Amino acid sequence: MTGVEWLRLVWLANRLRGFAQRLLGGRRVEIRHRNIAVPLPGGRFMVISEKTVSVPFEQGHSTYVDGALERVQTLPAVSAALRQAGVPALTKEQASDDGAAATMKQRAQALPEREQRLVAIAVLCGQGDARFHDGELVGAERAYAGAYELARAAHDAALEALCMSVLGAAIGMRGRHAEALKWFEEALKVEPELAEAWYNRGVVLGELGRPEEELGSYVQALKVKPELAEAWYNRGVVLGKLGRHEEELGCYVEALKMKPDYAKAWCNKGVVLGELGRPEEELTCYEETLKLRPDLAEGWCNKGVVLGRLGRHEEELLCYEEALKLKPDLAEGWCNKGVALGKLGRPEEALLCYEEALKLKPHHTNAWYAKGVALGRRGRHEDAVRCFEQALKLKPDYAKAWYAKGVALGGLGRHEDAVRCFEQALKLKPDYGKAWHNKGVALGELGRHEDAFAAFEESRRLGGPGE
Repeated sequence: MTGVEWLRLVWLANRLRGFAQRLLGGRRVEIRHRNIAVPLPGGRFMVISEKTVSVPFEQGHSTYVDGALERVQTLPAVSAALRQAGVPALTKEQASDDGAAATMKQRAQALPEREQRLVAIAVLCGQGDARFHDGELVGAERAYAGAYELARAAHDAALEALCMSVLGAAIGMRGRHAEALKWFEEALKVEPELAEAWYNRGVVLGELGRPEEELGSYVQALKVKPELAEAWYNRGVVLGKLGRHEEELGCYVEALKMKPDYAKAWCNKGVVLGELGRPEEELTCYEETLKLRPDLAEGWCNKGVVLGRLGRHEEELLCYEEALKLKPDLAEGWCNKGVALGKLGRPEEALLCYEEALKLKPHHTNAWYAKGVALGRRGRHEDAVRCFEQALKLKPDYAKAWYAKGVALGGLGRHEDAVRCFEQALKLKPDYGKAWHNKGVALGELGRHEDAFAAFEESRRLGGPGE
């Protein structure tokens, strides 16, 4: 017997089984599966999976470093001038206090002109730092620019480079990235060993979309100053974007050696451990994050994601609820809460969550996808198709959405259209076992038994439909 003849016999047997089930009052054999089952003629099933979407917390750069006052006071000439002015350790609070600043200037008048300049530079750096941290970026830029002009007049290369670096940081924070880059590069011409300028150069190159050069800047910063935790962290972020996850993980480990209370590094370490398939360690990282920042909605959301992967769905749901208490407009929290409710057999509540996510973020691809899945579960295949089409408008290379659309079209009896969707999914993901299987089902419905047999064989070769 040829393969095609065998397939036809199997197909006929399936048809007869479906007919017998209808004679027995429409009952059918249940195939239990944690994914959604959509019955098709002949007793076969297509399956479509739901997937919780991780919400990586601040998976971006740490921002520019400033801290100009602390660093100028490490320069012997500046610290000596401050001691002569009666201020052995100047703080940014003192520098920002008009009365204290006036007293320092008055004392400095008794000093030689160069020392007067050095005291004034320290005061301006302190004022710039205070305004930078308060988000008063115009004032910060003005203070740092004043410090730079005085540093030039003092003919001190190290001081001049430091002032250029912090001035560039204030300019970069105001969105003038190309201008900021020029300041960092000028600073490095003057002082090639200034780690903070290398670091800040990396940040602005990231903003300008130049990841390879960005990475090189962090490498240079760490050669000069290996204890700079922010440079380790940002280096990890860039490596993650480049798909180099093992190296990325190593960077977060180094950042946490330098700064054990670095919440962003704990959270991003968790994200990369998830990418590497190490969920128990991932969970530990999110728990460390939340010890440091219990008010962090995204941290709760990420903890929920990994609990879901571990099958702890009640706890998963509680995490999303905690995230939404802290941040009610977190669209990802609503979407993931919907997925958790779906896993707990509460589809109507899940749908409400997806709708809330889409009110907050109408272009939320995964919310459209998850809503379509939930509608498919309720037998609302037309509505499901519309949701998958919305997801595909936003992300045309979303293989799971093409697959899901094919399943919903199969549920509507539109088998030609279903085949096209499965084929599109397979262009994007050739080893998609479920798509091969369901393509075979749709082809069988169209009477194309030889092609169906080939699709089933490919699915079997890949390990079957699976999850």
